[in-house]
Amino acid sequence: MADHQETHWSGSTPMHDLYSYISEEKVTQLHAQVKNARFDVSVALGVDLKIVSAKADLKEKPSQISRLKEVLDSLDKKSSIVPLGEISLGQPPPVFFEFSGTGSVCIDMCYWLAAKQGHTALLLAGSPSNAAGNQVAKSSHLSPSLDPVGSFLDAADKFNKGDSLDDAANSLSYAWATIFADRRRGLQGPRYRGVAVFSAMCTPRVWQLERAGITGVDLLVVGSPLFVSQV
Repeated sequence: MADHQETHWSGSTPMHDLYSYISEEKVTQLHAQVKNARFDVSVALGVDLKIVSAKADLKEKPSQISRLKEVLDSLDKKSSIVPLGEISLGQPPPVFFEFSGTGSVCIDMCYWLAAKQGHTALLLAGSPSNAAGNQVAKSSHLSPSLDPVGSFLDAADKFNKGDSLDDAANSLSYAWATIFADRRRGLQGPRYRGVAVFSAMCTPRVWQLERAGITGVDLLVVGSPLFVSQV
């Protein structure tokens, strides 16, 4: 499937997907609403960036995957999952969005996913404790001086307040390019699909993206994953 093709959520999640990440906190919170018939897509969901060394063994948690499927089915019934390609600057952002594209995962102090779908670059960050246990942690070579985690949190806060993201755009573009560049070691890199909670968006710094050999991207979306699977 080419990068430019859009995904359309099917309303179902394969039970045997190769999961890279499932947010236990978000799934638990949303599933409780589903069970209590109080499902609210506008619920405030924070960014999972807790620094925890333990990782989830998703193969041993079928109930967690079942809860995720129930949550996604409820979101689908409410048409609450927006394709990444429909997000644009100047338009009201969604709470949840779906994505599918080539990318690279890095797990160090955070779980990072840098992916590309069409003309959009996607940067997701979450807690490493929610990453599948069979994934090997690897250094992203992210420079601490640019503070990508701090820039991620700052961007989400500023976007929510309606402030400019000019200061954060360089660090976010740098983080995306550094992580995404790892996927060039393969032919085209693995493909990832999933659903995430929107945090912010900005115009990327072109010269940073060019370091990863990428041109033609005009939007950088950042968020926190609900789930990520490799396809």
